[in-house]
Amino acid sequence: MFNVIRMELHRMFRTRSFYITLAVNVILIVLLFSMMASSINEGFAAAPPAAENSVTQNVEGLEMEMVLDNRYGPNPMNVCFSFTGWSILFVVIFMACFVGRFYKDGFCKNVMGSRGYRFRFQMAQSVCAVLYSVVNIILAGTVSLLMAKALIQSFTFAYLDIFCLNLFGQFLLLCAVGSFSAFLTEWTRSTVPAIVYIFLLSTNIVAMMTSYIDSHLSDWLHKEFVTANYLPSLYFTNQFLLDVSDSAKNNAMLLHATLLSLVFFVIYNVAGSALITKRDIK
Repeated sequence: MFNVIRMELHRMFRTRSFYITLAVNVILIVLLFSMMASSINEGFAAAPPAAENSVTQNVEGLEMEMVLDNRYGPNPMNVCFSFTGWSILFVVIFMACFVGRFYKDGFCKNVMGSRGYRFRFQMAQSVCAVLYSVVNIILAGTVSLLMAKALIQSFTFAYLDIFCLNLFGQFLLLCAVGSFSAFLTEWTRSTVPAIVYIFLLSTNIVAMMTSYIDSHLSDWLHKEFVTANYLPSLYFTNQFLLDVSDSAKNNAMLLHATLLSLVFFVIYNVAGSALITKRDIK
């Protein structure tokens, strides 16, 4: 198992798409931040603060000063959240290209006849998805913070802890999404379905379709049903955003992201090792 994982990691670091997708992600963040910086600064300058920093009150003859946490005011850290969302696009594209290339290789045809080997390679490719997700999300978060510090006038690191938790939650979901991309590529023997799916997701077409389904299921079940709560990719793009003012909600969202990641990570690996046979590999 460890030899297979080491071999796949070696192959990943020698794959050009690994470096190309990371570079494109960074370039995209830099370009978009640069183009939107002036409008972001104007928006923050025009928005009134939600509360003063402190107030003084008389309580039974004693003068007390209360420091208010201005969490509902303009928060530049929220801008950084939006730019890390691009990571899902590149995780899916890279894993589709990485796995698609493997299953067209002659070596793959010789070793994938055994179910044990299929499981080993499936797990090794999922480890690659986890490692790529780590590199991608850390790189995206770091570049977003640096660009915000350089271009946003009112930027502070006041909510850096929430930002890091948000990155951690995104990473958990990306592990499952990367495994999904690998499974879909193996199952269809093509990189096209995974790439088409992620582009539909980025244009909100999938969100519109699931919203239509949700409305009918909610009527049928007589209770609210949200598909995005049960699929890692939809939860990543539509639901997962930590709130600096609600720690209880944040804990619940992180726990939900962890459960989704673990459940679907196992499902995709078991399904991939069970469904893919030697004769399926062209």
